[in-house]
Amino acid sequence: MIALLARFSAFARPYAYFALAAALAVMIGAAYLKGREDGRDSEQAQLAREASLVAVTRAVALRSAAEAIAQIQITHSTIRQAVEREIVEKPVYRDGCVHSDRVMQLINAALAGTNVAAADRELPGADAAGGK
Repeated sequence: MIALLARFSAFARPYAYFALAAALAVMIGAAYLKGREDGRDSEQAQLAREASLVAVTRAVALRSAAEAIAQIQITHSTIRQAVEREIVEKPVYRDGCVHSDRVMQLINAALAGTNVAAADRELPGADAAGGK
């Protein structure tokens, strides 16, 4: 038994434990770096697969679009019919009607489609406005 203890007496020394701890740390660090490298490689492989999938999808889409465009037939024809358009306008007065009576008569005449007498539409002369 003394011989057995003499064999393991090397492990009783502190530098032996330090050496084991350092070796264990080196192995863990190497495993970490290997795992990182494997992760990087798998990520690059996944990106390459996605890029090739995008390229294939783009090629298929361009091909199908080209086929659809090729099937378009152009025909020229003349259409002869009247165009009807109706515009409906509804004025909205916020603060009520602020026009004078004369302006309201002109507006109502315009809405009714009647003409106002030419004498009523003339502008006053320069003297009547006070200008010289």
